[in-house]
Amino acid sequence: QARVRLHSFAPGQGEQKPRKKATRKAETARSKSLFRNRFSPSRFQPMSVEWSHSHQSLRLQTSVEIYTRVSTNHQTTENQTLELRRVAECRGWKIVKEYTDEGISGAKGRQDRPALDAMLKAATRREFDLVATFSVCRLGRSLQNLLETVNELHCVGCDLYLHQQAIDTSTPAGRLAFSIFGAMAEFERSLIRER
Repeated sequence: QARVRLHSFAPGQGEQKPRKKATRKAETARSKSLFRNRFSPSRFQPMSVEWSHSHQSLRLQTSVEIYTRVSTNHQTTENQTLELRRVAECRGWKIVKEYTDEGISGAKGRQDRPALDAMLKAATRREFDLVATFSVCRLGRSLQNLLETVNELHCVGCDLYLHQQAIDTSTPAGRLAFSIFGAMAEFERSLIRER
C-alpha cells in the first residue's frame, strides 16, 4: 500500500521546505561560539586585574618623611636611615624627604634642633602624611617636648611611626604606648646625667 503524507498549510503560504541537517549543525555551533565568547571568564579577567592594581597603588601612596638624630658628632645616622628606608619599601611608603639633626641632645627643644623645626613646618604645610623615626629617644628625651611634637603633628593630620618600639600614633593604643616610652626615655636621660 502506498502511504500518502498530507500537509496542512495556512492560507497564502506555500509548502515550507524542511531545514537541512548540515545547516542546523552550523547554526548550533555558531550559537555555542557566541555564548562562549560572551560569557567566558577570560573576558572579565583583565578588568579585575586592572582594578586590583589600581586599588593597590591608591592604597600604598602614603607620603613619609624620615627623621634621624645623634647626640654627638662622632656618631652616625646611617644605620637609622637604612633601616627606615627598608621599612618604607616594605610598606610601600613614598619617602618625600629625610631630616637629620647631628650632634644635638634629645633633651633640647624644637628651637635648638633645625631639622626637627623644618620637619614640623613641612607638616604644617601638609607635605607628608607620616613621620618615621627609628626610636622614641631619637625624637626626643623630654616627655614634655615629645608630647608637644606629637600634638602638633596630630593637629595638622600627620601620624608618627616609631620603628624600634613598633608604635603607630594613629591608634589610641599607640598614643598611650608613646606616652609610656616617652616617660621612660626621660627617666633614662636622668640616670645618664647622674652617672
